[in-house]
Amino acid sequence: MRDRCFLKMKRISFASVGMGSDFRYMGKKIIGSALAVDGHVVHMAFFRATEAEIAGNMAGMSRRRGFRTER
Repeated sequence: MRDRCFLKMKRISFASVGMGSDFRYMGKKIIGSALAVDGHVVHMAFFRATEAEIAGNMAGMSRRRGFRTER
């Protein structure tokens, strides 16, 4: 069921600076990007994000601190 949220995400694509095509994905609580060359995805990364972060606001200090500390 979770894979269906991927289909609802907004996708923007454009030519990569190097080879292939860049894809940017934006969902309700997730953002990501992918690089495809000759029709094959060679790199893909997705991250959870708050609506404020997706809107372009910086994450709060305690949330950014969580990115650096081990759990």
